[in-house]
Amino acid sequence: ALFIFNRHEIYFGTGGGAAARVFHSRNLGKTWTAVEVPIAAGNASSGVFSVVRVGNKVIVVGGDYKDPNNGTRAAAYSTDRGKVWHSPSALPGGYRSAIAHVYESVLVAVGPNGMDLSHDAGRTWEHDEKPNFNAIGVFEVQITWMVRIRGAAALFVWQEIVN
Repeated sequence: ALFIFNRHEIYFGTGGGAAARVFHSRNLGKTWTAVEVPIAAGNASSGVFSVVRVGNKVIVVGGDYKDPNNGTRAAAYSTDRGKVWHSPSALPGGYRSAIAHVYESVLVAVGPNGMDLSHDAGRTWEHDEKPNFNAIGVFEVQITWMVRIRGAAALFVWQEIVN
């Protein structure tokens, strides 16, 4: 999980150890800080799998890919650029492999058992069992590509956000 913000800040998440962590550099990797985040940890299949930043908010998703239906500790957010982390009051529906910023405070997270939307920059999540995807990318405002195993792809145009 690697995310570059404003051309000079770098974020990446880790797992596989006793704690999941997010590393942050404000100067393109010359110096780093690291902080533990409330994401599933403790085995090789768990940790932070994707990071996004929206303004001062940093949001991470992950969990344990060997327990894909367990949404406990599958997302976390920070409102101060990654210094202090919180657990959402409504969690995603399971392990999430990727997250993307769609528009304003709207985020989408994807995983093997469905997709989740947040309309409040990661504080709460709404689960949709279909469709299930593994990766996501936003190429223009409100236009999102998602892909899954064996090359299947989907294009989403988020029209409800405009209204």
